Amino acid sequence: MLAVSLENGVGHTRDASTSGVFFTTPRPPSLGAHIQFSIDLEHADPSGVMPIVCEGQVVRIEPHPDAFGVAVRIRAFSIGGKQILGAIP
Repeated sequence: MLAVSLENGVGHTRDASTSGVFFTTPRPPSLGAHIQFSIDLEHADPSGVMPIVCEGQVVRIEPHPDAFGVAVRIRAFSIGGKQILGAIP
């Protein structure tokens, strides 16, 4: 489980890949919304947390007892400031 930072709050991943992510959050974005968020890799860099900044579109929202599950199709991301665009089908 990795921390997710969103404009309207925080969340935690359940599943993640290069093409999409599913996370839980107390306040979900709107279905179909284009969002930017970061996934914080805590142990990838000895000097501290390494954020992966992602841009994507919300494709599904699932209500859960204490939060909402949000599925996002990732369109672009950057790691360590290096932007990767259009590399994801």
